Amino acid sequence: YRIGCRALERAAVMPFSDPPRRRSRFQGELIHRRCCIQEAEGKLRRIGPALARCISEVVLVDKRKPEDRQGPTKRVEDMSDDEVRKSWRVTADNRRLNSLKLCRISESGEQLVWAADAEVGDNAKRAHVISQHQRTALSILQGWPANCREYWACVDISEGFTQIELPKDLQSIFCIRSYDEQGNECIWASTRLSMGWKMSPLFFQKAISTLVSEARARVPNEPIYISHFQDDIIVGAATVELLKKGLKVLEDVCRERMLPINADKCEQGDTVRFCGLRVRGCRVQPEGKHALTKELVRDAVEQFDKLPVGQRASWIRSWAGRFEWVRRFLPPYLQATLARLHRADPEGLEAAELLRELGEEYFQAAGPLFVMSGGGQMKIMASIVAADANKAGWGGALYYLISVPKHEADSFPDLPEMENLINAAVESDLPLNPRTDEGYRLVPVCYDGGAFSKQDQDRSSTFRERKAQLLAVSRFMPMLTAPCIVASDNKNCKAHWHTVDDHVEREGDYRMWLAFQRTVASTIWVPRETMRLVDAIARICEDDLVDDMPDGFHVEASSDSVKCLLTEAGTGDQRADGTDHLSVTTEANLDLKDAWMHHVGMSDAEILRKQEECEECGSVKKKLAERRTIRGGPFVVDASGILVKRACYDAAGYPLDRLFVPMSLREEVARNAHEANGLHLSGKELARTMGAWAYWPKMKKLTTAIARSCPTCQLVERDGRERPPPGTRLPPKFPEAWQAVGVDVLYLGDAGEKALSCVCYYSSFLELIPLESEDAESVVEAMAYCFARHGYPDHVSSDNASYFAGQRVQDWAARCGITWSFSNPNHPQCGGWWERKHRDACRALRKILAASSGRWYDRVVLASALWVVNNTEIGSSG
Repeated sequence: YRIGCRALERAAVMPFSDPPRRRSRFQGELIHRRCCIQEAEGKLRRIGPALARCISEVVLVDKRKPEDRQGPTKRVEDMSDDEVRKSWRVTADNRRLNSLKLCRISESGEQLVWAADAEVGDNAKRAHVISQHQRTALSILQGWPANCREYWACVDISEGFTQIELPKDLQSIFCIRSYDEQGNECIWASTRLSMGWKMSPLFFQKAISTLVSEARARVPNEPIYISHFQDDIIVGAATVELLKKGLKVLEDVCRERMLPINADKCEQGDTVRFCGLRVRGCRVQPEGKHALTKELVRDAVEQFDKLPVGQRASWIRSWAGRFEWVRRFLPPYLQATLARLHRADPEGLEAAELLRELGEEYFQAAGPLFVMSGGGQMKIMASIVAADANKAGWGGALYYLISVPKHEADSFPDLPEMENLINAAVESDLPLNPRTDEGYRLVPVCYDGGAFSKQDQDRSSTFRERKAQLLAVSRFMPMLTAPCIVASDNKNCKAHWHTVDDHVEREGDYRMWLAFQRTVASTIWVPRETMRLVDAIARICEDDLVDDMPDGFHVEASSDSVKCLLTEAGTGDQRADGTDHLSVTTEANLDLKDAWMHHVGMSDAEILRKQEECEECGSVKKKLAERRTIRGGPFVVDASGILVKRACYDAAGYPLDRLFVPMSLREEVARNAHEANGLHLSGKELARTMGAWAYWPKMKKLTTAIARSCPTCQLVERDGRERPPPGTRLPPKFPEAWQAVGVDVLYLGDAGEKALSCVCYYSSFLELIPLESEDAESVVEAMAYCFARHGYPDHVSSDNASYFAGQRVQDWAARCGITWSFSNPNHPQCGGWWERKHRDACRALRKILAASSGRWYDRVVLASALWVVNNTEIGSSG
């Protein structure tokens, strides 16, 4: 391949030459010898000093293993070219070249120049900054077609960067120097893509993407899929024969493009390694550079006690880094343990205990990530919660109803039980009619269950069925999508729930009932045989009785687990044994003290010592001992002697103990919480978030001061702006959420990227959907995506932009039964209730991007900003 970019080739640059570094005679001769070898390979060419515009210093890389570097080394002239090529590599140190900014120097914008920071103004930096973004290996696997996951192959391009040819006008800025035996200076210009240049990955990505696209085009209608991450190419197919066919096509294209394949790094089978991940079907597990075994962890814990204090910090960083690689595969409580290991004191023994806990739990609790997707053609149409109850236990299953092309539908499990659920959901009163070229399939997402309390066991079967529905929807709430459908084999559950008192005894029950009413769009009845899987899960819990709320358990299933369990459930409802079928792991409720230690970074003994040194804590404890009334209570002292405030409840209705933070820790704890995850919450938002686990008098005053003194927040906040007083909103015209929506196009980023904003009039909930272009088709597609998740509104308000007032959008709104109103021209104040959300979203995005790298349309960045905006209180309405 040969790259070409006329703008870069014509760009001017101020010539420079890096000063030569001091090197031994052996290193100098080795660099010159390696440059001569690359000249013979066509990767370098000799030029005169007058033709070199930028001369960078050379970097010598020793590729030998540490054990091969021991002992005497041969002289350079006694080595063969193969020995030199195998043991050493030379590349250019392009740090100075990477520091240059590409700017325009003419009004037409055709002439560009590479300029240093001191020569470029602030406005030019922001206007012409170059940013790059590429998909990660995990995101590539998440978009993999479902019918191409049985067999895999990984192909590695050998020395991929050096196979891309540079145009001659660009070669003169990638120059290095060496010295021959007589001490004469030789200038070398690179004819191939330089590995250290900041724009090299962009050109290499384009070249390999072109190669992969050409290979895909040769197998258009076969269940074969090819993708890549830089020089690692992965192939997936439905059968071994199709995999071999795809590899043959890929090898032919690489041979035609003169890109060599490194056979030593290629592998194929039902399990392969791809960019540090082990892939098998829909399961992805970490495959780090350093092995993680029980023996290694046990030896490391024993070694920690023998290490000097000066070496313990390095030990902690090393082992925390190994587990950081597998962090996303860990359950939440192990992630909290890992966070404490990062902050462990080298002088204490806590680090060894934390590593021992990680080592013992990792091999039992860490499971694979399941990536199931059909690429851009797969859409989640609804969530289906199947719940069933027995005399003593309940079970629940969450499914995603997805639409896939019909040629991919055969790759999903074809079970009669799932077909019954699909038919019942389609026949409900919800608009779930697939297109002629698509079909519906069910994807299992999560299983859960538990035991009823002794009081609930004495109630009627209908009560237990409804209680199972409430518990299932409450447990699955973070994973539900709209619309949400509940399936039951009890016809009474479809009837109207006459009295709330029958199902509400505590505050937690009331919250679950309210969440159920807000979330569930329809309840459907299915035959009893359809609920065999959920019924089998409920039977597992019959012996797992508890006094109040049932403890949850987590179910992990392999690809054949559902079919196996259904088969055994039909022959006697017996649970399968072995890891290949169904495994049930009881999870103990996480102690709230783990949250204290996670946020504060201290043990119980350390927190107790800090409270004993605090005057406020001592005063409260003294009043408690004297049974005196305390302002701001109730306060209690737990079994460890720690002072807590008991004044709020969890989702189940049980009281939560909030730590009374000592005065010496408050500023540090609040500042760490403010900067956690790069969110940079405001003072009011920070006080509300910390209020779930911490308390001290006048908390909001300190959190506001910390937010105002944060350097990152000061860069994006506007000083001196008056905010409207709380409680000034008019009574809602629409009594339910998403009955009325305000839409607008929001411009974000430096390149004019756009997003459609949808704001609910009743709840002020904001959604941002990135737009590919600013036209009516893109706007209709974005609105349909948003309304499919939250429900189609009765009324939409917007400004008079052409893409809203055009015939295409208005015809679509009329077909959907949506009335439309426009605000007054040139008067954005008319849409203040949605324009205000724009400012909140932009402020949250600026804070997150100022604290971390990324682009606003990255999924994590956008979701974090929306979480901040949608969890902010709005005056008296909350």
